[in-house]
Amino acid sequence: MSLGDLARLTRAQKQGEPKAMKVIDDENMPRNGGGISVVGSGVVESETRLSGSGDSVGGGSSRTARMTLLDFWASWCGPCRESVPDLKALQRTYGSDQLEVISVDEDKNENAGRSYASEHGMNWAVQYDSSGATARRHNVSAFPTFILVDSNGREVQRLVGEDPSQPLAGRIGPYLERTAKASL
Repeated sequence: MSLGDLARLTRAQKQGEPKAMKVIDDENMPRNGGGISVVGSGVVESETRLSGSGDSVGGGSSRTARMTLLDFWASWCGPCRESVPDLKALQRTYGSDQLEVISVDEDKNENAGRSYASEHGMNWAVQYDSSGATARRHNVSAFPTFILVDSNGREVQRLVGEDPSQPLAGRIGPYLERTAKASL
């Protein structure tokens, strides 16, 4: 079963449930901007070290940031491509001292991911996970998925899909600000 088939099956099963939000994917995404739709949250133990998952392109891992944003994406994923400007804005807004961005590329062809990252100025750490092991370890089943992890390695927010009405910074900003205040 493909990832798209799995997503369609999940949506069909949830049709009878009340909808708290609209998750937009490749099939129904408007092509006029980026953003993310929150699907779940909570504090869950999460391993943030991505060693063994491939080469890094861009900035590399500093491990000095208070928070880490894991961005699970692929170059063939329309919503993932739409989120790149949001990631750049987020990086400019919070800087590497507050937030470390690590994009985990799920392309089967590593060259496609490398090329896309280079052409689109993804100048932060990009890890290649063509086997899908890192995605499985983090229970990622849809792209894009963003996992915000605190300095203790605990998941504080998970964002899945694309919602053009909500930029990524607006979705995770409150969590970053709370963490900054708590550490003062």
